[in-house]
Order: sequence, then C-alpha cells, then structure tokens
Amino acid sequence: MITLLSFGYKHGIPEGATLIFDCRHLRNPHRRRDLRYLTGLDGAVRSEVMNTQGARALVHTISCAVASRLSDATFAVGCYGGNHRSVAIVEEVAREAKEFGWPVSVVHRDLRTDGRPV
Repeated sequence: MITLLSFGYKHGIPEGATLIFDCRHLRNPHRRRDLRYLTGLDGAVRSEVMNTQGARALVHTISCAVASRLSDATFAVGCYGGNHRSVAIVEEVAREAKEFGWPVSVVHRDLRTDGRPV
C-alpha cells in the first residue's frame, strides 16, 4: 500500500517516510483572510494552491514517484502548518492515483478539524 501523508514542518518531519516533498514554495492560502480558516480539503483552498505556479509540476513529480513504487511506501508532503498546501497537494495526487487504480491511503497528520484557527 502507498501512503500519501500531509504534514506541517512546524510539527516536525514524519519518521519513516520513503520520500519527503516540500511545498512551502507554493502560494500560501493562510495569507488570505477568506481562506485562512479553511483547509486543503476545501475547494477554494485547493483551487488557490493548484493554480499556483509549480503546483501541477509538483503533483506530477509525486505521481511519478508513486508510479515507480507501487508497494509499501510513504510519500510525505509538507508545508508550514500542514493545513493548506500539503493537504491540497496530497488530495490531488490521491485523486490521480485512484484514477489509475493505484492503491493509496491518505493521512493528514497535522490537519486541524476542530474548527479552531489553523
């Protein structure tokens, strides 16, 4: 099974990841007041992230890594807090993987779901 893991660097790098991808270079939705309290699971945040220059290339790179290792691997994607960019990227890679029938599971390690500010 392939695991796609989103995380926030401020919470520490995940142990045991096969590969770690950094998406902190992408536009940060947290800086927009209207997106700050949403997450990468929300369409508006995902759209903001995926319309950032370099986002599609990063998704492609991660998807190629997944395709090259379709067994027991964890691909971690990190942004600063683990709520916006990394979640959106992992969700996009997972969507593509499922289209190809690749067995993936998704873990959002640091995603805030309690309604408090992220």
